Amino acid sequence: MRRLSLVLALGWTLVLLVGMLIPGAGTPEVFSAHDKITHIGVFFVFALLWALALPPPRRFARVLLLSIAVAVGTEALQHLLPIGRFGDPFDAAADLIGALVGLLAAQVVNVRRVTA
Repeated sequence: MRRLSLVLALGWTLVLLVGMLIPGAGTPEVFSAHDKITHIGVFFVFALLWALALPPPRRFARVLLLSIAVAVGTEALQHLLPIGRFGDPFDAAADLIGALVGLLAAQVVNVRRVTA
C-alpha cells in the first residue's frame, strides 16, 4: 500500500509542478476565490498523499516542510522565470492552508487504520 501511495504522491507532485509552472497568459490574476480554492484543493491532495506515502517518525513535520518548500518555491519561480506568470503570496498561503487540512485528513486516515 505504501508503494502505491508513493507512486501517487510522486505523480501528483509532477502534475502540481507542471500546472504551477506552465506558461500563463501574462496577466496577473486579481484575488479570486476560485483560484484560492484550487490552490487549497491541490495542496490538500499533495499533503494527504505524501503523508500516506512516507513512513513514521516525523512524517507530518516532513510533509509540512515539503509543502512549505513547494508552495514558496513555485510562487518564487513564477515570479522569476519568464513564463508570463506572477508569484502571489496569497496563493502560497492558500497552498499552506490546503496542506494543513490535508495533514489533518491524513491523521484521521491513519487513526482509522490503526483502530480498524
